[in-house]
Amino acid sequence: MSDHPGLSDEMKLKIGETENVYVSIASFWEMQIKESLGKFPLKDSVLKVEKLCRMKRIMVLPIEIGHIEYLKQLPMIHSDPFDRILICQAKTEDLTIITRDQHIHQYDVKTMW
Repeated sequence: MSDHPGLSDEMKLKIGETENVYVSIASFWEMQIKESLGKFPLKDSVLKVEKLCRMKRIMVLPIEIGHIEYLKQLPMIHSDPFDRILICQAKTEDLTIITRDQHIHQYDVKTMW
C-alpha cells in the first residue's frame, strides 16, 4: 500500500495479480504497539489503514484458534510473537508471507520479497 521502495517491480506486479491478498490482524496490532512506543510512526491511524485495505480489496486475516494451536509445533527459531503468529497463519492457511525478515525465511513457510 505504501509502494515500499525495497519491493521490486516484479513483486508489486505479482501482488497486484494475486486474487486474494491478506494482512494479518497481528500486523495492525504490532503497528499500533510500535507507533505507541515511537518506533514506527504511522501516517494514518490503524483504523484508516484498515479502511484503505478494504478499499484495495486486501482482506484482514483474523487470528483463529487453529493458528494459535499451530504454535506448539513451530520451532523456536525466533521469539518474536508477531512473526510467529504470522508464520502459523501462513502455514495453516497455505499462504505466502511477503517479507525480507531473515528470521522468517528460516522457517518452513512460503515467503517472497
